[in-house]
Amino acid sequence: MVGPALVIVGVFTRVGALLIAVNMLAAFGLVHLQELFSLGQMGGWALELQGMFLFGSIAVALLGAGRFSVGGTGGRYN
Repeated sequence: MVGPALVIVGVFTRVGALLIAVNMLAAFGLVHLQELFSLGQMGGWALELQGMFLFGSIAVALLGAGRFSVGGTGGRYN
């Protein structure tokens, strides 16, 4: 709950995004390992939503919060 709260508020966004990424990697490893290379009923990746959360959090961790966050682009808390 800490990681998403940090990302939503816009303070320590990179740390929050890393927490989300670690959480999603744990979810992949503990729960979704059998579905990792399978397709869903519509033909898409079965873990599409979980993958979006993982890769989105990695992108935020690498790119930062952006100029509309509480700390700004070069802010002290980003």
